[in-house]
Amino acid sequence: ALPEETLATILAFARPQRDKTAWGWICTSVGRTCRTLRRIAKSLAPDKFSLDDFTILYGPGTRWDARVNIIAALCDHSWMRENITEIHINWRSILTVNIETGVLGGEDERILPLLRTLLTTPESLPKVEWLDISLQSDHIAGYDLINAETLRSMPSALPSLQRICLCNCFNYEGNGMSPEEMKQFFVALQKPLTSLSFNQPCWITNGHVQAFLPVVGGSLTRLELIECTKYDDDDDERINDSSVHYVAKHCKKLESFAIVDSEITTSGLQKVLDANPNIITLNLSTNLQLDTTTSDVISR
Repeated sequence: ALPEETLATILAFARPQRDKTAWGWICTSVGRTCRTLRRIAKSLAPDKFSLDDFTILYGPGTRWDARVNIIAALCDHSWMRENITEIHINWRSILTVNIETGVLGGEDERILPLLRTLLTTPESLPKVEWLDISLQSDHIAGYDLINAETLRSMPSALPSLQRICLCNCFNYEGNGMSPEEMKQFFVALQKPLTSLSFNQPCWITNGHVQAFLPVVGGSLTRLELIECTKYDDDDDERINDSSVHYVAKHCKKLESFAIVDSEITTSGLQKVLDANPNIITLNLSTNLQLDTTTSDVISR
């Protein structure tokens, strides 16, 4: 038998350079070998995982959709996922695909339960610092990946989490969390949060923002509240100055701030800018309550 140092050198040379190809190598070729090789290969696993990389893989004279097999392998084998520090899931990665034409179809029902398992199993992703779920697309509406139960389980599954982007991954029919439940989610996080992005959760209200910002606001350098609107048959509720006042009170380190489709006023915006002089990126799209003096406030 070869010494482990020799095996490690051979595997290091054999490992594909591209993360996309390396994941296939880890989850198939190496994953089927003996424990010694798997133990060595663990250190060679990529630290970034992007699900869309496996929508269509190409081989000699063939092509295939590897997403389900890759996620299933990660769920089944903890050693394969121990190095992951970033997870990226975009809208393309959750749709069915015609292997021959590349044409995308509807949501792939096999992927949702696997992703939920990965995001909720305790200590499932011990080193993940950045969770980026960005499903903004005309092809998807109300994808129910992140519901109240999933969100409650994520702090124990991702104990190193520091950056969160949850975009268009909520059920439009509600199924959200109360302000107190959301506060407890942030309380349960085990590392200070530096970046938080919410996009199109149809249940986040001013009460939610006021509940969680006292918990995480002090460490945030990036905050995005995009289309946070609770839709109601009688009257829609949008984020307004009552939330922005909490941003100004609890966030002092912001370098990037986005609040889109809200009812904030120029006065409320000024409070945020005064409290966060290091903001260099600002997104204020579709805020109809801002008045003509807003440009002057921003330029000061």
